[in-house]
Amino acid sequence: MLSKLLRKKAFLIFIAAIVLLGGYYAYAKARGSSDQVQYVTAPVQRGMIAASVSGSGNMTVGNSANVNAQVSGTVASVNVKPGDNVKKGQVLFTIKNDSLDTNVSKSSASLAQAQSSLDSASASEAQAQSDYDNADGQTGAPASANIQALQAAVNSAQVSLSVAQAQFSTDEAAGCKTTSSSGSSSGSGGSGGAGGSSSSTQNPCPKDQEAIAAAQAQLDQANANLTKAEQANQAAGEAMSADSAKVDAAQSAVGAAQQNVAAAQQDYQDQQNTADERTVTAPIDGTVTAVNVKVGDPAGSGGSGSSSDAGSSGGSGGSGGAGGSGGSDSGSSGTGSSGGSGSSGSGSSSSPAVSIEDLGSLTSTVTVSEVDIPKVSLGQKATLTFDAIDGLSLTGKVTAIDVGGTVSSGVVSYNVTVSLDSGDARIKPGMSVTADIVTAIRQDVLIVPNSAIKSTAGSQYVQVMVNGAPKEQPVTVGLANDTDSEITSGLKEGDTVVAQTINPNAPRSQPSGGGFPGGGRSGGGLGGLGGSGGGMIQRAG
Repeated sequence: MLSKLLRKKAFLIFIAAIVLLGGYYAYAKARGSSDQVQYVTAPVQRGMIAASVSGSGNMTVGNSANVNAQVSGTVASVNVKPGDNVKKGQVLFTIKNDSLDTNVSKSSASLAQAQSSLDSASASEAQAQSDYDNADGQTGAPASANIQALQAAVNSAQVSLSVAQAQFSTDEAAGCKTTSSSGSSSGSGGSGGAGGSSSSTQNPCPKDQEAIAAAQAQLDQANANLTKAEQANQAAGEAMSADSAKVDAAQSAVGAAQQNVAAAQQDYQDQQNTADERTVTAPIDGTVTAVNVKVGDPAGSGGSGSSSDAGSSGGSGGSGGAGGSGGSDSGSSGTGSSGGSGSSGSGSSSSPAVSIEDLGSLTSTVTVSEVDIPKVSLGQKATLTFDAIDGLSLTGKVTAIDVGGTVSSGVVSYNVTVSLDSGDARIKPGMSVTADIVTAIRQDVLIVPNSAIKSTAGSQYVQVMVNGAPKEQPVTVGLANDTDSEITSGLKEGDTVVAQTINPNAPRSQPSGGGFPGGGRSGGGLGGLGGSGGGMIQRAG
């Protein structure tokens, strides 16, 4: 019995040994095949490679306007609502203020009065100028010619007198005389007869004396005529001077009247412009994004057209409006203590009455790191994606680059503006955006995966598969992006390079977080893929 049991036990041991040997053989065979190094390869291809830098930021509006009433009053009508598209000059809302019409009427009356004064001054100037011209006609060339003629008559009379006097002197020297008789005749005898007497007296030449007297009288008359003419001309000159002074005074009056008209015209225009500001219009084309006024709201200095409505116990809000419901609202001269049950107003005093944004001028402003900014230049193309809109990708170009950078947590970045080539109605101001800016492009070049490139001692190389085995080949790398690199020398199209090496015998490593201990690309490649139970994948690095 015992021997039988021993034989059975020996049989079982033999069977177990066979099973163990078979299992070991299978394990050894499987182990031998899995311990071999494996290579993941990629062909060297010819194509295009583009390098880019990335920046993130927000969408901004290039052209916008906040509109407020510029005159006081009460909102009479509101003509737009958020979402409306408006054109420049389109009416947004109107203000009621009848006192502005009164101001315009008063200014118009003042302008009319100033114009009337100017007309009167102009007429006075014309009359003064006419009087002056007449006086100038009397004392001008005709008067001068008359005086010259009278002076010539005086000169001629002087000559005649001198001639008569000279003749008298000549005749007197020659002994000219005259004979005159005196007494009565006593008889009929001759000249010396009895009964009468006679005498003879020698006198100056009578004819010459008559000539001298006549010449003297002519000279006296000529002098009198000349003196009278000169006195008349002097009086006319004085009158002309007075008329000239009147012309100057009239011209000054006209100048003052013209200034008054200009001032009255400007005041009238200002009053009219102020009255016209009761109609508030859009300063730009765009889309209405906010309306903070409603009919009945105070406007302008009474609340800028955007203050909240007063609550029932809101206190005195002054010119800024009283507090709205649920809180206080500071006015320019008072603060609402509580909103009470009053309805909420159309906005705080700091809110614009109407906001307009030109959505067609949407641009993206993204920040680019100081490492990448030297690669960015104006005109470069970019691709934009949006966090809020899945699948939307738009193109654009760089239109502005900030000169000064911004430092945040020790990192320097620069703002870059990218304008869209075309818009999309779903894009709104403020949306988050990512821009990939293309900094360089190479066409028809040899390209390999970045993971194929390895470095050693400052040189770069790849492993080329030759007869099923990898062989190191030095290469020169050109342009590179996140996935591929340009090879400018060392390879030819069609070569096969090692992109990954799978080595099961390499020591396993498990990072604290698990997953991928190699991390991202550093120095041209990704780190190995790790994890429990898996082999290490080695890439260029």
